[in-house]
Amino acid sequence: AGVAVVGRGIVVTAVLGDWTRNVPSGHPVAWGVRALTRRVRNLLLVQGVFGPELRRDTEARRNLLVSLYEQAGALASGVSQQPADAWLIAAGHALFLTGRFFDGMEARSWVETGTTILWGQLREQVREDGGHGSRSPVWQAFVLAEYLSTLAVLRADNDDVPVWGRKRVKGMADCLARIAHPDGTLPAFEPRAVDGLW
Repeated sequence: AGVAVVGRGIVVTAVLGDWTRNVPSGHPVAWGVRALTRRVRNLLLVQGVFGPELRRDTEARRNLLVSLYEQAGALASGVSQQPADAWLIAAGHALFLTGRFFDGMEARSWVETGTTILWGQLREQVREDGGHGSRSPVWQAFVLAEYLSTLAVLRADNDDVPVWGRKRVKGMADCLARIAHPDGTLPAFEPRAVDGLW
């Protein structure tokens, strides 16, 4: 099993190195807010899952952290142009996580920006009944996952969570449970709702 993990670590670092070499900074699609939002969070997961392998390969780890930092900075710069939709919440969450991962003033600004987005959009996009403003079960689940992850991080670090925020997120979970089918699948109210989600 250890050999398999090391092998996967080598593959992951090779893929990351290939991507950073071949996708230049500022690429209009690969460096857009949606792509950065998902990739920044996934790079944080890579750092967590393959931490031991990366500590053995210091160059690969350094390249990963440099790329992650650069992409987080690009996300922070571009997020002001993102409409107030589910992707803005996801971008706020990515900045919140990355800012807590790194040290320094810029990282602290990412935490502040991400936190402001997350709580502001929770008020703006999530209604009193717990439903997301899109009224799409798919987007409801997407947004709920972002907030559950945020609350888990705050709780793990014993940080305060606004009472109203906990209640609003619980309302989202209750709303999703009410509209889901008995087997847990989501109703397809909007066949096109998943366009661009992944």
